[in-house]
Amino acid sequence: MEVLADDKMLQHYENDLKARQRDFIKWLQTFDQAEGGLLNIARSYKKFGLNLQSNGDIEYCEWAPSAVSVTIFGEFNNWNREEYRCKKNEFGCHSLTLKANPDGSPRIHHNTKYKIRIEEPDGTLKDRNSAWARYYI
Repeated sequence: MEVLADDKMLQHYENDLKARQRDFIKWLQTFDQAEGGLLNIARSYKKFGLNLQSNGDIEYCEWAPSAVSVTIFGEFNNWNREEYRCKKNEFGCHSLTLKANPDGSPRIHHNTKYKIRIEEPDGTLKDRNSAWARYYI
């Protein structure tokens, strides 16, 4: 490590610094594998929560790695907790696409109330607000 050559006072911390560097590189590789890089992590607001697509579809994604399942429900589907079940990937992201209405309008309109239901490993069901919701009432 170049910093050790530049600052002899850090020699005592060489093992710690190298361990931290290895951990940092490991996390960068994890970010690359999971999300395509650190920049995509920084722009995660574009992926998580409800995101309207140009064709009127809504992409929904929630990170809940310990959840067995996640569903989304609300005014848009008469509070049916089972209708829209997400698919979970290997990184704990639960996602689905809510297709636009036949007229091309989004299924969830602006200011529509909604929640998510999380099924925990022990079978417990919990209704929650999405961590990525941009507006709460």
